[in-house]
Amino acid sequence: MASLSINTTPRNHVRSTSGEMLSMPSSNSNHLHHHYQIPRGSTSMNNLRDHSHVPHPAHPLPHPHSHPHPHAHPRPGLGGSAPGVPGGPVRPMMDRYGPPPPPQAPVQHGPSYDDLYRRARPKNFQAGPIPPPVANDMPWRPQNNLPNIERPEINVEEMAGKQMLPLEPRSILEQAVDDATMTPMSRFLNMMEVLRFRGLYMSNAKAFSVVDIKGRETASWTWEKLHGRAEKISQTILEKTQLRRGSRVALVYRKSEIMDFLAAFYGCMMAGMTAVPINVIEEFAEMTYILNYTKAELALTTEYNHKALSKDLAMHKGVDWPLGVTWWKTDTLGSWNPKKKDGWPDIELPDLAYIEYSKSPNGELKGVAVSHRTMLSQCHAIKQSLGSNPNRACAVPSSPSPLTPRTNSSSGDPKTPSTPTSAGPSRRSSTTLLEGKKTDVVLSWLEPRQQVGLVLGGLLGVYRGSHTIFVHSGVTDTPGLWAHCAQRYRVNLALGDYEGVRELLRFRPTDGLKREVQSLSCLETFLIDAVMVKPMLDLQFANEFLGDLGVPLPEQVVVPMSSLPEHGGMILSMRDSLVFPRGADVIDFGFEYDLPRGPVPEPGSKRRPQGYSPASNTICHYLLDRGALKANMIQVLATGEEALSRASERGVVLVGAFGYAMPRATLAIVDPETTALCQPNRVGELWIDSPSIAFGFWELPKHSQSIFHALPLIVPVDTMIPEVYDPVPAGFLRTGLLGGLIEGRVVVFGLYEDRIQQEIVDLVHPEIVEFDYHYTADLSNTILDRIVGFTACISFESFINNEHLPVICAETPRSQRVDLVKLADFAKQAMLDYHGLRLYCIAIAPTGSLPRAFKNGKRVLHPVLCRKMFELGRLRLMHIHTSVDDTVFNISFGDDTSGGIWGVEALAVREAALPPHARMVQFSCCDYPKEVLDEKTKINLSQFNSLAEVLVWRTVVNQEEIAFVGVDSRGKDMKGLTFRKFGLKVVAIANYIEKRAGFRTGDKVVLLFPNCVEFAATVYACWLLGLVPIPVQLPEASRLHEDVTLLMGLLNELKVSQIIGNTAAEELMKQKTTLMHVKACLGPRHDEAIPAVFNVSKAPKMNRNLGKDSGYIAPPSIALAKNAPAMVFVHYSTDMRRTLVKVSHSALMAQCRAQKVQCRFKTGRPILSAWKNFAGIGLLYSCALGVYVGGPTVMIQYSDFSTSPHIFFEALERHGIRDALLNYAMLEQATNAPEPVSPATFNFTGVKNFLLNTEGRPRTEVNQAIERRFAQSRLEKTVINTMFGHMINPMVTTRSYMNIEPVRLHISLKSLRRGTVQITTEQEDPTGIWVEDCGIPICGTTVAIVNPETREICLSREIGEIWVSSEANVQSYQGAAREHGGRSLSNASPLSVEASNLPNGAEKSTTEPVSPSDFNSRYNVTIAGGDARINYVRTGEIGFLWNYSKDTFNGGKPTSLLFVLGSIGETFEVNGLMHFPKDIETTVERAHPNVAPNGSIVFQADQAVVVVVQVRQPDFTVVNLTLSVMHQVLEKHQFMPDVIAVVSEGVLTKNRFGEKQRGKMLSLFMSAKMPLLYIHYPRGKLPQSVPEQMQPSGPMTPVMGRLGTNGSGHGMSQGSGTSSNISQGDKPSSIRSNRSTTSMASMRSVKSFIGTMFNNLKGGPGGVGPGAGFSHSSPGKHGNGGTYPTGYSHHAHGSTSSIGGTYPGNSRPGSGSSVGLATSSLAGPSVSNLSYTSVSLNGSNVSAEYNATSSGSNNNNNSNSNRTASVSASADSSSPSSATTLTTGQLSGNSSGSTLMPSAVPLVSSPTASSRSSPVLDRASATSTSTASNQDQPPAKFVIRAPGTPGASSPTSAVVSGGIVSQGSNGSGAAPVVVVNVDNVPFSETMDGFP
Repeated sequence: MASLSINTTPRNHVRSTSGEMLSMPSSNSNHLHHHYQIPRGSTSMNNLRDHSHVPHPAHPLPHPHSHPHPHAHPRPGLGGSAPGVPGGPVRPMMDRYGPPPPPQAPVQHGPSYDDLYRRARPKNFQAGPIPPPVANDMPWRPQNNLPNIERPEINVEEMAGKQMLPLEPRSILEQAVDDATMTPMSRFLNMMEVLRFRGLYMSNAKAFSVVDIKGRETASWTWEKLHGRAEKISQTILEKTQLRRGSRVALVYRKSEIMDFLAAFYGCMMAGMTAVPINVIEEFAEMTYILNYTKAELALTTEYNHKALSKDLAMHKGVDWPLGVTWWKTDTLGSWNPKKKDGWPDIELPDLAYIEYSKSPNGELKGVAVSHRTMLSQCHAIKQSLGSNPNRACAVPSSPSPLTPRTNSSSGDPKTPSTPTSAGPSRRSSTTLLEGKKTDVVLSWLEPRQQVGLVLGGLLGVYRGSHTIFVHSGVTDTPGLWAHCAQRYRVNLALGDYEGVRELLRFRPTDGLKREVQSLSCLETFLIDAVMVKPMLDLQFANEFLGDLGVPLPEQVVVPMSSLPEHGGMILSMRDSLVFPRGADVIDFGFEYDLPRGPVPEPGSKRRPQGYSPASNTICHYLLDRGALKANMIQVLATGEEALSRASERGVVLVGAFGYAMPRATLAIVDPETTALCQPNRVGELWIDSPSIAFGFWELPKHSQSIFHALPLIVPVDTMIPEVYDPVPAGFLRTGLLGGLIEGRVVVFGLYEDRIQQEIVDLVHPEIVEFDYHYTADLSNTILDRIVGFTACISFESFINNEHLPVICAETPRSQRVDLVKLADFAKQAMLDYHGLRLYCIAIAPTGSLPRAFKNGKRVLHPVLCRKMFELGRLRLMHIHTSVDDTVFNISFGDDTSGGIWGVEALAVREAALPPHARMVQFSCCDYPKEVLDEKTKINLSQFNSLAEVLVWRTVVNQEEIAFVGVDSRGKDMKGLTFRKFGLKVVAIANYIEKRAGFRTGDKVVLLFPNCVEFAATVYACWLLGLVPIPVQLPEASRLHEDVTLLMGLLNELKVSQIIGNTAAEELMKQKTTLMHVKACLGPRHDEAIPAVFNVSKAPKMNRNLGKDSGYIAPPSIALAKNAPAMVFVHYSTDMRRTLVKVSHSALMAQCRAQKVQCRFKTGRPILSAWKNFAGIGLLYSCALGVYVGGPTVMIQYSDFSTSPHIFFEALERHGIRDALLNYAMLEQATNAPEPVSPATFNFTGVKNFLLNTEGRPRTEVNQAIERRFAQSRLEKTVINTMFGHMINPMVTTRSYMNIEPVRLHISLKSLRRGTVQITTEQEDPTGIWVEDCGIPICGTTVAIVNPETREICLSREIGEIWVSSEANVQSYQGAAREHGGRSLSNASPLSVEASNLPNGAEKSTTEPVSPSDFNSRYNVTIAGGDARINYVRTGEIGFLWNYSKDTFNGGKPTSLLFVLGSIGETFEVNGLMHFPKDIETTVERAHPNVAPNGSIVFQADQAVVVVVQVRQPDFTVVNLTLSVMHQVLEKHQFMPDVIAVVSEGVLTKNRFGEKQRGKMLSLFMSAKMPLLYIHYPRGKLPQSVPEQMQPSGPMTPVMGRLGTNGSGHGMSQGSGTSSNISQGDKPSSIRSNRSTTSMASMRSVKSFIGTMFNNLKGGPGGVGPGAGFSHSSPGKHGNGGTYPTGYSHHAHGSTSSIGGTYPGNSRPGSGSSVGLATSSLAGPSVSNLSYTSVSLNGSNVSAEYNATSSGSNNNNNSNSNRTASVSASADSSSPSSATTLTTGQLSGNSSGSTLMPSAVPLVSSPTASSRSSPVLDRASATSTSTASNQDQPPAKFVIRAPGTPGASSPTSAVVSGGIVSQGSNGSGAAPVVVVNVDNVPFSETMDGFP
């Protein structure tokens, strides 16, 4: 124990404890002295094992009546008196049963039962650890090493002298006799001798019978048959095997083969073997584990099982089946009798009898080793306990009458039946029973092969000689069948459990009986195996079931018993009629150490409850205070009838006592955390010591030591030092049961694993950590008793993020979301009201879907399986509700929650944590060389001003060398062009443009080309003419719509109407499909001309060379100015947001110079170009570097690469390229192509720089996969280099030609969130991440890590923004005043949203907007306190510099490597800590196997963190999957997401390169158009400023296509994103009465419905809805290409209607009617006329019709069309209490094109009677506005009238105006009127005439 000093010296420690309540009142001081003085034995467990507790036969233990040494403590479990107390507790037993028989000579029989004290460890037990040859993925496999649990400190001042010592064990009669034959049971040394005795002397008596599920007896064996079959198996094993004594023999039998099992069980033990029952025949993995772990060499089974296993084994070919096991079929062996001359053989047994495997509460499968002496001891104790019933028909005789077999021996000494001197008496001629004696009849439906069912059936039946009937557990399901069986066999003792008792109580006991039968007066005891007593169920069973059967004293007959199923089935406690423990009669409820004890309380004090009689057979019910129980204290409020009558009160718990501990058992109550003895009236773990306890766990010595030989601690008053309390030298068994002693009786509250602890938050003293404790059974009872709707419930504790979080899983037959939300709210409120428990999660599942396990033949909810499946996300759930704010507290907070990690406070904390000597700044630079020489001419290339001048020079000095080579789609090289011919082509194009195009110097021109020679020539021609080219890749045929849209947007922004291209571009732009997309982009602007292509392929050839011959020598001087742009690069973010940057000629020259120096380009070295765009490094490789270095440029079109990636690698190998430029998208295309590239087919030994371009954080796992994949092509790791490029500079850092392997660091996310870098390992920090370097700054580049807020340079181990200073930087962005969503595009985060796309009331930006004057603030910035002469450009990327040194690089000097972490625009802060979405997405994608690869996007909407998860398939795990995501994010990132949205495949937006588009997903989410499978709000409510998402409100079933939500008060209405009015915080007045019978219609959906419907008709922003079939609308002026469902219908109680069909609903009395709407897409026409034509009222129905005339373009025929549609809507309000819904009908058009159908949601009808009392019903949601024209039209009114109930006098009208639903009164019987304001809807006429 930590912080405890354990004193292990022997001392008289109990003198200092206050134990008055445990002592007998006596004036003799020696009595107290002897009672408390407990001298220690050995202090080491090893010494205890060496000194066996079993005495030598020649030296038996003292007789109970003898007086031991005065200072010797009586061994717990011994019969006889305590020292110093004459007579002791034996006298009451003698008065009842008479004097015990005289003792027999030790030679004549075995040792007395006191000598059978437990756990003398056999020599062959646990000889050595055996490594199990099984896989490690078995959840039930026990751990080899126990976890080191740090024990809390013991409060010695509070515990000293106040700990409760165990009561003395109860004594029993030692000389027991057999009831039937009056034979002393002490004659038998083991159970095999007892069985042989039964077979010889009770041969014709029935031993065991089997009754099937129909009540028919299928088998019945006599003792003769069972004994003969067992002897046959024993002799076969001895004769036909060479097994050593103690070898393990497996028993594989089914429950229906219990007879064969018992014969094999006893037969194998008779042969001296150790039986290993295996009852999990269906579980091959567990069976194999047991066979291997026990080293079983022989397996016994039946012929049927052998065939079945052989067939199953053939199907499970992958199972590691043990080969060294021999299988025997025992049902064909027959019986065995010895020859007359031989006699019965001796029975030589090992110490170990059998090994019973069972699963502990945590699911581990462990084998319990049970000895022969344990079997005898527990059978003896149970026999005495059951035999103590004074009302037994077969009373225990007063004196034994021994019966001996007939033998040929002349000696008169009695011999045991196992004496092998003769064959023994004849079975047929022997007298089996004494005259007038009858054996007991036992009826059991418990599992007979293991645990307590085996103990009370197979073992106790043999020991007592009773007739045991094993009935099928299903007999309790048939009315009257169990009663019929019990009456037919005249049962004395019945065995069962509470699950079966509940089944019996479903029917009357006489139901199903054909005739009147005699009463069941013979039934004496009904033992119920249970974890805890259920008093009300006991009384109900006794009075309503057993009483009707004529059972006398039924309440006394029902006896609950507590057993230990995972420890061999030992019985811990039950009621009997034996003597009570000494001292139990003086214990009362009010024992307190600080108050005087007395029978009469002081006046005014609380009345003390009346105590029970100390008699052992007393039925005890106690009413406890639940508040005290939560604090682990037992406070009795009432007993007896008062306790039963007050059981329904709030704040109380009714419990029942099992009784005293079993005879000869020592019971202690111990704190399970500190292992110290508890104080009186405290709840603790029950520790027991008894002769009936097993040895321990098989081959698990550490587990056995900690569980079976535990030693508690005690704190003496004199030393105040905790020390070991060991009155029982072998230690105690930890039962795992939590309970206490009330009046000395055992009260159990549940298992240790079933206890839920919740931390109490003390705001005044937060340093004090206290817990409330709850018990799962109590919680489940509250849910089932107080809430109507749940059919089954289970609660457990989930340990997440080092916190104990309470969870409830419940089943319900209901499926409506409204009902599920209600039930979840009621459950949460009930836990808070009745238990004070803040529930973390309530999970609701369909009936019968939660995991169950078989217990005694019945499927019951299994808490361990439920918890594991819950945590793994595999439960089949319909709805979950979580509450995070009041349950999850172990969340990290930053040092500056307001300023974040860049705040002043956080900066000060980081500086203080860094030692002064380590405070170095993060700054790295690399200077240019003085000269950059051309290797051929030795000319300094720095003297040129532009690339055009370099080209003119190359046409002279390198005129016959190849300049450009094209590669066709087949991978073949086309004819190359020399520099001279390339110059001729440039001259021809320049002359053609100059004379035909009409451009002027400085004009911007868009170049639309593929990657070809003509493109390069056109670029140089534009430079020579002084034009500013804007290169754009030719649109791809597969992405034509997207590319044309981007192109048209670029032309519109630049105000350019003409494009320069080649023949391929011209042909593409003239295609009909392209023209359709162009016109769709132009919209109604048809007067604008479609852009034309100026085809340079038509340029006539010219024979003039570049230079003076043609006049094209250099660009105009004005174009070479410092600030003049040479080119405009078009960059697109992952969200396809366009950014234009200007690059000067000097910057282009600097970029080429840096590339040549850094990558060591030399003249004549080929360059391969196949980039995705013409921006940045893509343009350099296409047309700049080859001209600059004087080498050939091999050009591959990117469209060809996308189709056939192998042509790139073939060209790489064919041309001997040394520098290959790729990115992740290109490598992914090469891997996922129809014909994937196989690197093994290439030889890349000539490649020296395999360059991976990364614009953000390098993907470490992908890089490692690339290294492994390309190692087949002989590409070394040092050649694969990452580089960091940015739109401001195409190459900032690289590892090219450094000849070092990638530097990968494992950094802590915990430190990274706070802005620091801490290097860890995966073992130290499993939550850390791997990062990889991007190299060092290239020549002429300076990199600094700067705080983005203070602009101060960061210290070492800090992260900051990457600032770059270089001549190669671009100048600025094109168009300084361009803004995007309130922010300049340069600083715009990918998470920012356009204001026009946000719903009303939502925030328009995620961060503060930046004014246009600060647009270029990222350029020409300086470091605060640094050199003002150095200007930097802010990249917006976060990273850090890390010093790296290696002997083979840079002379071993440290070199600063750059590590890029991600964009600062994508990060977000929670609680002052910064998070990178990529890290969270990686965690989410690993959280559940159903999450699709690369299938998550994380973004922050205002202050809410949203996680969108794409699933592989929408199966039943969709709902539970959200919990796995929550838990993984919480554990690894220390925050809880606010929204988790689950979507199906195709919803997650990605660009063409597979990159996630967070901005688009944010826009989709904020506009409530995301099609969802399920959405979950972990905080239980919708976050502020987040719109409600569109969802259906139909049944919630966890299957594909169904949607759901969890938030209380946020059950979404279909299509509108509105919520049902369910208040989360409101407490239900009566939880039990809240039964949902109608769907809750939302008043908020009225305005939203009309606004959405009309807005869509006018071509407003498209909506996204759920459903299977999706249709996409083309983007236009009035729409944004939304998606609508095509086949979704709304289901509710009552009739369910849908456009185009009617679907039956679940109709039931009292349910309302609901109508569903099917919607489809509307492809953007503009509604010019919308009017209502008629409205009719027909009885209780209201209907309305309107006409809509629309005009717009048709994409199919490229023509305008006018369409007129009509809609009819109706609502039924016949039931005044129903929620009436108005729906729209089919819109039919009269022109070609798609049918108009508005996207609509249900309308609410008249308020129900219950809602009319409220003056304000609800708030309406904001109406979606349209971007169409007619903004100046006044808002129109839409009136719906539904007639009310005739004669009603309550308010009958409701008006929706300005978002408020109000009520008015129109008089009696007037119809309610709902008036809705619909904004911006162009009506052709007013609605004043609406009735």
